[in-house]
Amino acid sequence: MKKKPYRFWKRKDRGGVIYVQFSHIPGKWITTEKTDRDRAVLAAERFLRNVSTTTKETPTLNVFASNFFSEADPHGWRRREESMGHIRTEHFYSASGGRLKNYIIPEFGSYLLVALSPRIIQNWILFLNSNKGIPLSDNTKNKILQTFTYVLQEAKLQDIVDNNPLYDVGKITERNQTREIFTTEEINKLFPADESELLRIWLSWEWISFFMIELTCGLRPGEVAALKWEDYRPGLGFIIHRSYDYDTKGTKDRIKTDKKGMKGKPAVLIDTAEKYLLKHRGDRHPPGFELLYKNTTNGVIIPETSNKHFKGALKRAKVERNNRTQYSLRHTYDTHALGELDFDTVNRLMGHTSYRPEYDHREADRMLPKLAHVREVIEGIFTA
Repeated sequence: MKKKPYRFWKRKDRGGVIYVQFSHIPGKWITTEKTDRDRAVLAAERFLRNVSTTTKETPTLNVFASNFFSEADPHGWRRREESMGHIRTEHFYSASGGRLKNYIIPEFGSYLLVALSPRIIQNWILFLNSNKGIPLSDNTKNKILQTFTYVLQEAKLQDIVDNNPLYDVGKITERNQTREIFTTEEINKLFPADESELLRIWLSWEWISFFMIELTCGLRPGEVAALKWEDYRPGLGFIIHRSYDYDTKGTKDRIKTDKKGMKGKPAVLIDTAEKYLLKHRGDRHPPGFELLYKNTTNGVIIPETSNKHFKGALKRAKVERNNRTQYSLRHTYDTHALGELDFDTVNRLMGHTSYRPEYDHREADRMLPKLAHVREVIEGIFTA
C-alpha cells in the first residue's frame, strides 16, 4: 500500500486552522492557513507541485548544512567569503557552528530546503528558548537568524531554492534586553566590609580583587582578565590597552574601541580595590609581563570561568541573579558613576567613543594622574 504523501490535523487551539504533515518532512506540522478541509487539500497539493520536480534532488537542511562553518565545509563558503575580503575570526565560525548545531538543526534538520518558509521560521524564532527553557534574548535570536541566513543564501546561490526565506523574516527589534544593574544594597552584600565574610563569598583574594576591579573600574571581563602588572600604576590605577582574545584563548594588544580611535584608556583604582589587589599579590614581586590573574596552567582566565565563579558568589551572598551576569558590574558602574561624575569623564573611563577621540591627543598615562579626584567619588559609591 502506497504511503500517503500528507495528513492533516485540525488545531482547535488555533481557531480550527488545519495543519499538514508531509511524509518527506516527518514529525513537522505546517499550517495551511485554512480552516476548510478542501482548501487545505488544495494548499497541500500546491505545495507538493512546487517541490515535486526537486524532491529527489533537494537535500534536507541537515545534509546540506553539515560542517557548514567548519574547515571541512563541502560548499567552500568560508574560502569564498575570505576571497571576497569578508575576513572573520575563528570565534565567529565556532559560534555560528554552535548556533546551527544547538538551535537550527534540531528544529529544521529533517526539512527539505524547499519546504522552509518565512512563516515557519518566524513562528519558531519568536518563542525560542534556551536548552534550559529560558527565553532567549532578542539579540541572541537575531544572531541565530543571521547564521540561518548564511546557510540558506548559499542554497539560493546553488539554485536549490528560489529565494532565501530569511529575507522575509527580518530582524527582531531588540526589546527590554538591557542588563540589570546591582543596587547599593546588593553591592554591600557582595562586598561586605568584614573580610572574613568577604572571603566566604568570593573564596580568595584573587577573586575578590578581580571582581572588585571589574565593578569599581567599570571594565569589561576580558579587560580585567588581560591585565598585567606592567599596566598597574600604584596609587592611581591601570592603563587598559589589552583584552582577552577568544580565538587564541590568550590576550591581544587592543581594546574593543581601538578601531574607533581609542588605543588605551585609564582605569582609576580606588583604595579599597587596591588593598584587595595587594592582598592577592602578597609578598611576591612578579615581573611586569606576568598576568594579574591566571588559571591553573598560568594562562588567561576565560570569561566563562570567571562568570561561573561570579554566579557562585551571588548564591553565597544571597543575591538574586535574575538576568544578570558579571558584565552587569560594568553597567552598574556606568549607571552609578553617571550620577556623580560628568558625562565626558564617565565616557573616558568606560572607553566609550561618543565624543571625537581623534581630537583628543592626551595619552591614557598622562590622563590618569589628572583623574585622582575621581577615586574619592567612586570609593564613596561602591564601599560601605
